[in-house]
Amino acid sequence: MRVPSPSSRNGNRIYVSIWDLFWALISPIVALYLRDVDIVGHTDWTVVGYYWALSAGFALLHGSQLKFAWGPLLVIFLVGLALTIVRAKKNSVAATLLMHVGYNGTLSALMFIATDGFRHLERLNQ
Repeated sequence: MRVPSPSSRNGNRIYVSIWDLFWALISPIVALYLRDVDIVGHTDWTVVGYYWALSAGFALLHGSQLKFAWGPLLVIFLVGLALTIVRAKKNSVAATLLMHVGYNGTLSALMFIATDGFRHLERLNQ
């Protein structure tokens, strides 16, 4: 089931899946719960399960952008796992925010270079 969002500038509809909305709402709740759990140096399997659940949610949140292709979703899952572990170890959302900005900035810079300033986006399909 898909919910239409407002039209983009070129008139195409952008769709957000119910799954994306679910994870956008549930991930902060799980993260708030983890904030109260003593994670540093903890090897309990439930904490590892939370790491994996948050990372899976992060990957699935980005799934509709990647058309649920397994390769890119695995990369996003690993990025989400790294973000989750850093947030837990540093007890700071700011550290993960900076990591996320750095990761997205690196991807954007590489895409800018590869497409000659975003003028030849067809190169992304080659």
